[in-house]
Parts: sequence; C-alpha cells; structure tokens
Amino acid sequence: MSILTHRNLVYVTTFDHRNTFESLPPLLQDRDISASVCSYEWLFRVPFAVGGTYIFTDFDRLSPSELEVAVRIYERLRESGLRVLNDPRRFLPRDVLIKRLHLAGLNQFTCHLPALDESPTRFPVFLRTIAGHRGVLSGLLSDLDAANTALDEVLAAGFPI
Repeated sequence: MSILTHRNLVYVTTFDHRNTFESLPPLLQDRDISASVCSYEWLFRVPFAVGGTYIFTDFDRLSPSELEVAVRIYERLRESGLRVLNDPRRFLPRDVLIKRLHLAGLNQFTCHLPALDESPTRFPVFLRTIAGHRGVLSGLLSDLDAANTALDEVLAAGFPI
C-alpha cells in the first residue's frame, strides 16, 4: 500500500450514506484541511491509501460480516502507519450504548428490549427500532398497557421484535 501524504481527513462510511459527510470538505477547507469521503466498499478494493487521518463511521449500518471487513480495513491502514479513529471492534450497538450510559449515570433515560421480556418501569416511553433510522414508531405512551398495545400494533405491522 503506497501512501500519499498531506494534511487530510478521510471519512469512511457506507456507500449509500456518503452524502451525510459531503458538506464537511468545504467547511474544513477554510482551516487548511482537506477532507474526503469514501466507502468501506471502495477502500477495501484499492491497493493504496491517501495519507491522513481516517475516521470510521456508520458501524450501525454494517452487517456483522461487514463489520469484520471494517476491522480488516482498520488494521491494514494502521499497519501502513496511518492514523485511524474509531476502532470497529469497540463499536457498541445503540441499545447496549444507551444501557451502559444509563448504568454509568450519564443518561437519565434507558431502553428496554421486548425480545428480552424487558418492560419499562418509568413513563412516558415511545417505541422505536434498534437499527432503523426511521424515528419513533409510536407517540408518547403513558403506561405499561399503552406500551404493550403499541408493541402489539407494530409487530402486527411487520416490524421485528
């Protein structure tokens, strides 16, 4: 892997979500920092890497096997002497992160997983999916009966538990 060196940030994201970072390069240009966006899919196929600092993102949009590929890319870049931020091996899914932050006293809120027979003990609550970036699936629910009814409705609508 040959390395081109210059002051550069490289945002690594999923191919379908590159547009999330496209506004950053012009903003950083005023600070004499070049920035680019590339996909995991592209980066894994190229035989060289541009010098700079790589920032891995979008772990929640990767499948388990794609996350393993991201680890290999991360290691390949580091072995080439490049700085790489956000080790994919340290990624915590949204539900685990929310629970850890709550247990550490950093969040006043937490999440409950119906698949584990967890039920909320504090209200109001709302329903959302763990992985989807579609927002909430219900309005505010004021008690356990309302939460269970809403859960039954979203399951009937085809959302997985």
